[in-house]
Amino acid sequence: MKATGVVRRIDDLGRIVIPKEIRRNFKINEGDSLEIFVDSNEIILKKYSLLDDMLELSSKLVNLVYKVYGKSIFITDKDKVIAVSKNLEKKFLNKEITNVMKEDIEKRSEICRKEGFSIISNEPLSTASFFYPIIANSDSIGSVILVDQELTEEDKNLIRFVTSILVKNIED
Repeated sequence: MKATGVVRRIDDLGRIVIPKEIRRNFKINEGDSLEIFVDSNEIILKKYSLLDDMLELSSKLVNLVYKVYGKSIFITDKDKVIAVSKNLEKKFLNKEITNVMKEDIEKRSEICRKEGFSIISNEPLSTASFFYPIIANSDSIGSVILVDQELTEEDKNLIRFVTSILVKNIED
């Protein structure tokens, strides 16, 4: 574990301030949730995403869609790509999403793009895409994106269905 040299006091309500520089480095924003772990005499904070519990299901869904329909889909949380079909894993899995993607997640509306855009920095896609936000327990927590040369209404319904499976599993 790396020491930062920063020491903070706990206030009378049990709160501690995480320095701005550390929040910036770990991309922790106001309103983000942190998970607390305890290991012997250490307290560990980790940025929390509801989708962290859905990694296995997300991976199975994207690979099933690719196998059955031949369609590539991406599942993201608010920060990174958490699942993508095996043929794209090396390029995209666990990579930080672009600020445009983060803004799209906050907008909470489906977006159909006829031209390419970037899910991650420096990797523009030259295909059309259908973006659908994952909204669970009234929070916008990520997205499901289908990329293909041409998008049909069936493609959009497929992404809506995949999203509904994720939301159902999160909310149950």
